[in-house]
Amino acid sequence: MDPEQQIVSLRNGIIDISIARYSVADSFDDLERQQLFKAELFAVLPASHRLSGKKTISLSELRDEKFVALQDEAFGWYTANITKLCRTAGFTPSFEFRANGFVAALAVISCGVGVGLFPRNIVNSIVPGYVYIPLCGNDNSIDIACIFKKNENRDAVYLLINIIKKHYARCSIL
Repeated sequence: MDPEQQIVSLRNGIIDISIARYSVADSFDDLERQQLFKAELFAVLPASHRLSGKKTISLSELRDEKFVALQDEAFGWYTANITKLCRTAGFTPSFEFRANGFVAALAVISCGVGVGLFPRNIVNSIVPGYVYIPLCGNDNSIDIACIFKKNENRDAVYLLINIIKKHYARCSIL
């Protein structure tokens, strides 16, 4: 489910918990969120890009680049987070292409259409032809959060949330 479908499903009792890469619960009075961890973002560049050999990149170095984003219908939250990070770095990103998913975005970047900002778990893909480089600076990340109804009173839901938190804590150490 895309993030909007998850919210509808939470509200309709179809699902009890959503794990999402953003803080959607901040936008709704009836939802609560517990941060699991922050997913560090990396600059994703075509392997032939002029900056591809750097050890780290500041976001401002990408100021004049064309960005590959994800389609707003399913990933508007993601593009909004990337835009916010870029504006904090002093520029508004120019989105050249909008892919229908993360792997498609990596493939487009590999073809040299533009650059992107993606978390490590996405950039460890089998798609060849790109490099990912850590970003310099503070808070170049996206929250991974567990979202559920406010005033949830079922112990099983909180037990599941705690299991998920332990799993993410163990994964973030690796």
